Amino acid sequence: MMKYISVAIDGPSGAGKSTVARAAAAKLGYVYVDTGAMYRSIGLAVCRRGIAGEDTAGIIATLPEITIQLTYQDGAQHVLLNGEDVSEASAHRRFRTTRPRCPRCRKYAGFCWKPSAIWRKSGNILMDGRDIGTVILPDAPVKIFLTASAQSRAERRYKELIEKGQQVTMDGILHDINERDRQDMTRAVAPLKQADDAVLLDTSSLTLEESIAAVLCIIREKSGGKGMKFKYHRWFQALVVPLVALAFHIFFGYRVIGRENIPEGGCVVCPNHVQLSDPPFAAVALGGKTPLRLMAKKGAVPEEDIRVADRGARRLSDRP
Repeated sequence: MMKYISVAIDGPSGAGKSTVARAAAAKLGYVYVDTGAMYRSIGLAVCRRGIAGEDTAGIIATLPEITIQLTYQDGAQHVLLNGEDVSEASAHRRFRTTRPRCPRCRKYAGFCWKPSAIWRKSGNILMDGRDIGTVILPDAPVKIFLTASAQSRAERRYKELIEKGQQVTMDGILHDINERDRQDMTRAVAPLKQADDAVLLDTSSLTLEESIAAVLCIIREKSGGKGMKFKYHRWFQALVVPLVALAFHIFFGYRVIGRENIPEGGCVVCPNHVQLSDPPFAAVALGGKTPLRLMAKKGAVPEEDIRVADRGARRLSDRP
């Protein structure tokens, strides 16, 4: 039986977990599970019954009447509330703020779906939330605690809302974030905290692209490359590098000096680079001694050259 990879990403509100997790899952070909959608679906059910979000007793009483299921069509998650697809309805911002926060709701949402069923049908899975690595997927081989300073999160949120034309203040947003952190970290059930075996990733000074790349790197390292979309094709390197070396020797003539100085376990090779044929020369110089992971500075060469080179790099490397 094939063993699938599960990835748990936790972190405070506004850290960009969902955006980063969704992008990482898409790049890896993993199933992305939006746990927030389950809580919002409960909020939708509660609102439809005219129960106030603060009415804990009323919410608990209606939980037995609520059934939530997650299904996937063409890679997209759909949330079924008592058999009805409420994916779009529950995504409304109203239910992001009015969803019930009673401990019983968190327990109910956490156990109303079966991870094993998703894995059997869809394979590798990536989930984000605030208690994934500590409660929902405690045995996940890859756990990441993605965070950012309250100031950084407030600045991002402020910029986002201002661009949407909303009248907000930086102080107000910062206060809301600090209050949300306090509530999440002190709640009775499944409080927000970093799992003991989770990798801490602070994105305060990172762009979105850099955050996604960092998460992908952690997943690759922690999973040992299992279940990766961009797998390292060692057989390809073993076959192609000698052929390229032979062609270069015939057409260019070259010799390698100091190959014995390459250390075991890997190294960073930084050759002089003046033309596109330089990376293949560097690969030949390494002589297939270590797996290749090709990198280039974004913007250093025209985008079209990057796309052409990337198609070849994916054959030799475990990352685009």
